Amino acid sequence: MMKEGVPLSQHMQDEEIDLSRQELIEYPKHILLKLNLKRINISENELKALPDEIGAYNKLEVLNVSYNQLKVLPESIGYLVSLRELNLHKNQLVKLPSSISVLTNLQLLWVSQNKLTECPAFLPQLVNLQKLCLSYNQWSSIPDDLGAHFPTIFRFLLFFLHSLSIKRYDTRKLTRKM
Repeated sequence: MMKEGVPLSQHMQDEEIDLSRQELIEYPKHILLKLNLKRINISENELKALPDEIGAYNKLEVLNVSYNQLKVLPESIGYLVSLRELNLHKNQLVKLPSSISVLTNLQLLWVSQNKLTECPAFLPQLVNLQKLCLSYNQWSSIPDDLGAHFPTIFRFLLFFLHSLSIKRYDTRKLTRKM
């Protein structure tokens, strides 16, 4: 459901849709028919899931689903081959689907303030990643060589240490050698 009194056409442009702050509890199915979208902002709602059909947006470059209540993502997210930015900040995610590993155009991945406990093993496969935020999750460990896998990254935001059970961690291990 959308807030009453705001027509859908006001939120949609040819290649972009902004449905943020609409008190949505489920992904609007009629939007799935608009396959030419390049940007979707459906942040600050109450979504608990994304439909499997989300993978049909093969032109999608930016997906912002931050500030929702997502617990899982569909594997079909791996079909978003044009995706450059994925913002999953402040949800309830406990794991990221391995299909994200094929999103080789991804430049920004924001998964802070979720409930992740293990660093996704596929991160090194995201060869064009430039910005990464994994902060404020429930990390139990961090791979020592994580930073070494990102030679092109220009902003590597790793605020793992908050809520990390390992009290002292040498953050120098996370940065690449110059």
